Amino acid sequence: MMRVTIAAAMVMASVPNCTDLYSVATHGLTSPVVTTDSSKVTAAADPAGVRVNIQFTATNPNDFPISLDSVDYQVFLDATQTSPVFTGTQEGLTVDEHSTEVVKVSGVVPTSVVTSMRFTHNQPVPFTVTGVAHVDSPAGVAVDFAFTATSAFVVP
Repeated sequence: MMRVTIAAAMVMASVPNCTDLYSVATHGLTSPVVTTDSSKVTAAADPAGVRVNIQFTATNPNDFPISLDSVDYQVFLDATQTSPVFTGTQEGLTVDEHSTEVVKVSGVVPTSVVTSMRFTHNQPVPFTVTGVAHVDSPAGVAVDFAFTATSAFVVP
């Protein structure tokens, strides 16, 4: 019985905020919403191909802040692609309750892809970003949320 009491006390001591833990216990943890807007996506010529800069919006619908340890992402140029044109990991950030934060990522579409897909000047190129947001919940338990967002960039 003493071990259970000590373990419970240790768990409670590690919780950053009892109000946050109460909110998770009563309302659960709702997935953050990740979106992207084509007006926030840019592309520029790069010696290795076309550099694409993508700005995500991460929205926290919860009644407590969410700490993102990192975000792993993959960018695909069309639905038939089986491998991404670029991948990456964005370091963590905190999204306050009922707030939105911006996450910026960048990668290069290789020249071989630009050539094979016959990119032309001012052509819109649709893409899909898939990934996983690694969240450290207020209860101290790591939770992963998968996301998918679509948008387009214009070939420079």
